[in-house]
Order: sequence, then C-alpha cells, then structure tokens
Amino acid sequence: MGKQMDNKKVNYQPYCIEDRRYANSLWNEWQNGLIQYSRDNEWDYSFDNELSGREAEATPLSKLVWIQILKHNGIEVEESQDGKHTNTYFLKLKSDSFVHFDIMNNPKLRYSIANQLYKEDICVWKKWVDLYHTIGNFSPTLWIPGINLQVEHLHKDERWDCFLKYLQKNWNSWSSVNKDLKTISFERYMKLSVMWIYVKGKYRQFRDEVQGDRLVEEISDDEWIKFYEENSGLTGSLFEFIDLKKEAYLIPDLIEYRGRCILALCRKENNKELN
Repeated sequence: MGKQMDNKKVNYQPYCIEDRRYANSLWNEWQNGLIQYSRDNEWDYSFDNELSGREAEATPLSKLVWIQILKHNGIEVEESQDGKHTNTYFLKLKSDSFVHFDIMNNPKLRYSIANQLYKEDICVWKKWVDLYHTIGNFSPTLWIPGINLQVEHLHKDERWDCFLKYLQKNWNSWSSVNKDLKTISFERYMKLSVMWIYVKGKYRQFRDEVQGDRLVEEISDDEWIKFYEENSGLTGSLFEFIDLKKEAYLIPDLIEYRGRCILALCRKENNKELN
C-alpha cells in the first residue's frame, strides 16, 4: 500500500469549490492536479483529502480521471474543456445523457458482507476501510430516467456483485429510455468502468497469466493496458461475477487492481495529450 495520507491535507488540486462561477478559471489547475496524481500513482489516495462538501466520488479530480478513461475509449464529455460540468455531481455526454458516480464496496458494519469480514478477518476489513474512498472503489453509472441506481445499489446491501447482476439483467430493456444504452452495451460499459476484474474468469486469468508470482506493484503500465484492451471487450450473454459474500476478503485486492489499472490508463491518455 502507498504512503499514508493526512486526511486534513490536500495533496492534489483540483479541490472542489461550491461556486461554479470559478470553475473555468481553475481548469488548468485541475488538469495539472490530475497529471500529478496519475504520475505519482497514488492508487490508494483518499479522496477525503479533496476539500469538498460533496461526495468523494463526485469531486472534480475523480471526474477528471473518468473523463480521461472515457476519452481513451472514444467518448467525449460535452464542454469538458472549460470545466463547465466538472464541478457538479455528474458528467454530461454529447448525447445529453448523464454519467453519475457511486462508491462500490461499502465497509460500514451495517452491511452484511462488511460485518461478516469484520468478524472473520479484521485486518482485511481495516484495509477495506482505508481504501473506501479511493479511485479503485468509484464507478461511473449511466443515468436511467425514473430509476435511482444508487438506491438500487443500497437495496442490494451495497454489494457490487449483486448490483452488476442487476445492471446486466436490465440493460437492454433500459435502452428504450436512454438511447446511449443502444450504443454503449453492457459489455462496453464493463470496459468503460474498468470493471473486468469483477468477472470471475477474467480475475483468475489476470492472477495466473499477468501477475503470477510477482507483487502487484511490479506490473507495468503496458501490462495493465494490454490486459485491459484485450479482455475488457467482453462478449457473451451472461458474465459470472465474483461472489463477494463468499470471497469478501478479495475486496481490498479488487480495489487495488482496478485503481492501478485506472491510473495506468490515465497516464497513457495524459501522455498522449502532452505529446
């Protein structure tokens, strides 16, 4: 795990200001903060350090990360260059639909798998707590009119595996109310959200064929991106997700793997823009 952060210290600009009138003037500062964050590879950086009255997953730095991931996959965010949508709870696609954000795995003890892991292995549970507000535990979700996906996630005991099953089951039927779902299939969403690691077969393939006996920090950016590109374009009618009730102890590793992959993608996109 990376260096411990002082929760009262702001390590990276951008930080969130509530008055949107200042968003445009801070755009370059925000971009510089994103570049520095990805270069430092602080995959375990807590977004609690971003001064914000908003949710950690909706801070400008978090959204700038996801702008880069979307760009990497050929999706542009409308007017993102002037920061217009970067100081809100959402990003706006050019099609006029929205991207919201959610925290995936919640370690609070009122949720069943967190309580279970706390009793079985408190050290692993504490790692999960430390990684709660890090980039590898944040996910974009497409806006579905009439459905509050964050509430649906809550109703599923904050279990991300159950939530992914719910999305998979309903994705095609939702395309009638959100036209983006016709072009962004569930398979493509799994790529855009860097969610391949939650597919049981892909997780095992990564552990066996990419990581092997190495420490995870020894995996290069090229290896992360190669596996992402080759295996994120998943096909098939149904994916079998890791059962987090049975394997809750994997959650800190899943957050780390995803966080490291996200930052590798950000560095590639940043370098492309700088060159």
